[in-house]
Amino acid sequence: MPERSYLFIYNNLRLSDQTYLLNTSQEFQLNEVSIGLSQRVNYKEKFVLNGMGLSLGLTLENFDIGMQYFFPLKKRNLNFATSVFEFYMIFEFTPFRRNGRGSVKRLQIDNY
Repeated sequence: MPERSYLFIYNNLRLSDQTYLLNTSQEFQLNEVSIGLSQRVNYKEKFVLNGMGLSLGLTLENFDIGMQYFFPLKKRNLNFATSVFEFYMIFEFTPFRRNGRGSVKRLQIDNY
């Protein structure tokens, strides 16, 4: 494994009436590159996998570039989730980067 490699796991559970909605996401950060998967499951009378997603990212110096795509799983004219494509670019030019931890942006601490 490269130096500064991490696995982030996110879970979100929501209850609405008698319906459960579970969103899960896993992201591997391998130094400057990140690869992620996400899933959406709901339960009312039975478990249904609504959709899956894929994300790719690259961190270069002060720039964070990436894209995410979530595709629904369809069943005979029923669409359980929306299809979403997202492209993003984040840049930061702040002079207070002394506590930045490289490409591990989620663990960054800024104490001024």
